[in-house]
Amino acid sequence: GETGPSGGQKLDTLAQPYNTPLKQPKNAGCEDAGVIRERHIKRARSKAVFRPLQTVLCELQSPLEKSYRNSLYCCDAFAQVDDVLTSSYCKNRWCPICNRIRTAITINFYGPVLTSWPAPHFVTLTRKTVPVESLSDTYANSLSVFNRVKRAMRYSRTAPLKLVALRKTECTYNAGDSRYHLHYHVITATGEMAYRLRDGWVSRHPPELCSPQAQDVRPADGRSLKELLKYATKMVVKGKDARRRYVPPEALDNIFQALRGKRLLQPIGFQVPHEVLDEEDFDTTG
Repeated sequence: GETGPSGGQKLDTLAQPYNTPLKQPKNAGCEDAGVIRERHIKRARSKAVFRPLQTVLCELQSPLEKSYRNSLYCCDAFAQVDDVLTSSYCKNRWCPICNRIRTAITINFYGPVLTSWPAPHFVTLTRKTVPVESLSDTYANSLSVFNRVKRAMRYSRTAPLKLVALRKTECTYNAGDSRYHLHYHVITATGEMAYRLRDGWVSRHPPELCSPQAQDVRPADGRSLKELLKYATKMVVKGKDARRRYVPPEALDNIFQALRGKRLLQPIGFQVPHEVLDEEDFDTTG
């Protein structure tokens, strides 16, 4: 018996052991059996909720099929070694369990950095939605514009300003017109950085592609970092009747293919250990 839970391949060929690159505090472990049990019940519920969607993704014959199947086996079984429970994790962006772990790691790391900034601001940079065939080009163009704004701020002749920020790329699907909305959430170190970033973003887009009213700048609060890190795309949305529904699997697959191999979380103007960057964004697409 070295088959997976459903009789397929070995579990260790489908989901790889998870080892966090960050040192955990000595009191990170929890000896309360009830708390441990509740945590694993929540993970089981999350797998049960998303398994139908992940199963459909596996059946799309997508270039990401191997990774989608990998996620079906994520955290399926636990092994106890002494007092430690270990499991296997897929680390894919569409996996709710791995996303929660990734979010917790990055919040613990970036939280102290952002709270040390003098006046952090939360910025949303958007542009017009696009059809699926333009999604990859939109990603490349948006990144190019952002980098041009950053350079213009730093090398301004009148008021040079180095941008210090944390940027997250997000892409959502609009079922009404079957278009995609790729945008940035950014936390900057000061308000001046935020407003100059917004103005530079707007000025480098044609008016028909980027509305000044659609951009948003506000002081960052305790929820801003969680908002920045929570997902790359919404997999479940609320309809007009307030019921929660899956985003169409075909649309999700288009998004995940467009973002494949792209770094979604990017520190700007400050350094972090290389292993933290690798932990945030990678796909086990083998």
